[in-house]
Amino acid sequence: TEPRSAIVFLQSVIALLQESKEPPVALAAPILYLRMQIASLHLRAGDERKCKELVEAGQAQLAAMEDVDASVHAAVHHVASLYHKVKQNFAEFYSSSMSYLSYVTTDALPDDACLGLAVDLSLAALLGEGVYGIAELINHPVLRYLHNTPSAWLVDMVQVFQEGDLHAYDALCTKHAAALNAQPLLVSHASKLREKITVMCLMSLLFSLPADSRCVSLSVIAERTKLDTAGVERLLMKALSAKLIEGSIDGVQSSVTVTWVQPRALTLSQVRALRNRLAAWIRKLEHTLMSIPEARVPGGDVLLGV
Repeated sequence: TEPRSAIVFLQSVIALLQESKEPPVALAAPILYLRMQIASLHLRAGDERKCKELVEAGQAQLAAMEDVDASVHAAVHHVASLYHKVKQNFAEFYSSSMSYLSYVTTDALPDDACLGLAVDLSLAALLGEGVYGIAELINHPVLRYLHNTPSAWLVDMVQVFQEGDLHAYDALCTKHAAALNAQPLLVSHASKLREKITVMCLMSLLFSLPADSRCVSLSVIAERTKLDTAGVERLLMKALSAKLIEGSIDGVQSSVTVTWVQPRALTLSQVRALRNRLAAWIRKLEHTLMSIPEARVPGGDVLLGV
C-alpha cells in the first residue's frame, strides 16, 4: 500500500476511536499503537522528521502509562529502532532494538527478520558509541540466527569485543578480511573499531584484577593493548573522561591505580570466571580469619560472619 494512503486511513481510524464513547484511558494504548504504525509509514515515505516527532511523543506517552500491553511497548521500540537505523545512530539503534526484543520472542518473528536483526544488532554493538557491555546480545537467542550463515563471523567478533581480547580481534580481522571489507560501515569506521576494542581490552584487564590490587604498571597495559606509553596514557585519559573507570595515574611510577570499573552485564563464561574469583577471595578471607582467635569456634570452624 502506498504510505500516504495508509497514513490517511490510519488517521481516520484514530479519529473514529476518539469520537467513540470509550473512556480516553482505554483508548490511549490502541491509539499509541496506531500512531507508531503511522510513524513507520512516514519513515518509509522519507519523512524522517515526522517519524522522529511521533516516536519521541510516543516514548514520552509510553513512559507515563501503566499496565500497557507488550505489543504497544514493542511497537514503540521497534519504530524507534527503524528510525535510528536509517539515521545510523548505532548506540540508539542497539538500545531500542534490545528493548524491542524484550517484548517479543524470536519465535514470533520470521526467520529472515531475526537474521537481519541479528546482523544489524551485531554491527551496532561494534559501532555504537558508548556501547561497551554487549553480553545482553551475546546471551540473547537472536544471535543464534547467525549460525551457519555467511554472517556467522559476527558472532565471534561480538564475543571478542565483549571479552576485550585485542589479540583475538586482530586474528579475526585477518581471518575474515573479505567479510569485513564487504561491510561498508565497518570499513568506514575502522579506526573507531580499533579504538573501541582497545578501550574494552583495558576494561577487561582491570576487571580481571582483584578489587584490592588494581595498581597496574603502564607497561603491562601497553603489552596487552599494543600501545606505546603515550598511547596508554591517552587511553587511560579517555576511559577516565568517559567515566568507564575511576582512579589516578602516577607519572613518576608509570602506573595507574584504579578504584572503580564500570559494571557490565556478563556472559556465562565471564560469570564462571567471576565465581572462581569469589571462591579465591573466600579462601583468602578464611586464611586471614584463621589467625584471629575470636573468629574461631570449638571444632576449628571459621565464623565468616564476625
